[in-house]
Amino acid sequence: MQSANEPSVLFPQTAEKRKAFLCISFNELRNISPSDETYQVRFRLYVVWAPPLNSLFEKHVSSAKEKSSGYISLTQDEVDEFVKSITIPEISFPAAISTENTDPPSIRVYSKFGGFALWNAAYTIDHAHTFDLRRFPFDVHDMPFRVAQNNGLTWSLFDLTVQSVQFHRDALESTEWTIRQPRIKRVSTKQSKIILQVERKSSFYIQNIVGIMSALSILGFSVFAMDEESLPDRVNTILTLLLTAVAFKFAIGDSIPKVGYNTIFDRFFLMNMLCMFKVIFVCVIWSLFEEPVDTMLSGTMFTLNRILFFSSFAIFVIMNILWICLVKQKRSGEHKAPKIALEKNRNWYSCVFSNPIFFNIPSN
Repeated sequence: MQSANEPSVLFPQTAEKRKAFLCISFNELRNISPSDETYQVRFRLYVVWAPPLNSLFEKHVSSAKEKSSGYISLTQDEVDEFVKSITIPEISFPAAISTENTDPPSIRVYSKFGGFALWNAAYTIDHAHTFDLRRFPFDVHDMPFRVAQNNGLTWSLFDLTVQSVQFHRDALESTEWTIRQPRIKRVSTKQSKIILQVERKSSFYIQNIVGIMSALSILGFSVFAMDEESLPDRVNTILTLLLTAVAFKFAIGDSIPKVGYNTIFDRFFLMNMLCMFKVIFVCVIWSLFEEPVDTMLSGTMFTLNRILFFSSFAIFVIMNILWICLVKQKRSGEHKAPKIALEKNRNWYSCVFSNPIFFNIPSN
């Protein structure tokens, strides 16, 4: 094991850049709004780096060695003095619409590995992202959370590396979304993307919308059990169901995204409403061709009414099976990261992407 006096291999230095490791601890991931094309996160950002040795930093490292914990937390006056005499990596969030600093920055100095500094602060930001809703309500989204150095005078001094991402239990227990393990995309030494993957929980839409709309469509086939001479009753029944379906679609309008293209959900509604129109059409066909066809089929168990019922129901079943196959095909083609499995009595979940691993500490 490396002693505190040996050169640190955790912070490889070059003539040009110093390693700066980041950890983002997400406390909450909320207000995921495809219509506004934003999502909101509350998190704490940790930055660790090994500053060049000078008298001030050496004094803090010596003080940290005297502590049993191996570190000291700087007071606000000491933080101001530290920032003036030592260059720190300045981090921003390029795609943020609004940024609120909810806890002033603080700094710790550690004596391990030859001495290093840990800067951290808490933020709440609204992050911009354009959502592709073609697979709604079975959609999975890769939401890039961008972090970058924002000071042109210092970004050539540091090599920015995302070391780990942490999630609090509150961020994972979403009623509408399943949070999956994130990925890291390193853009350059100045910028990285944390890909937050979320999957919509579709059970609400399946039970309360798809189920009801399917029931309305199936009820339409009850007209084939009516008196074969009662065309007005048949048409009125289908029109009533059709108007009910239209009113139902308007009633759930707030639950369906308003986009300029058809989602999988829109296709389902269109197919089922088309089936209702088709039932009206075949009822009229039966009235026009009842006598010649029944004469031709006399002596058999088949009548035009039965033929039209079975053919209409078969088309309905085939169309809905094709829709289910389309849903499965779309979902199987998605790249899904593993889920983060919640455990009892555990509040923090870490995803580590590089060494060192000393970031795995809970947020304040």
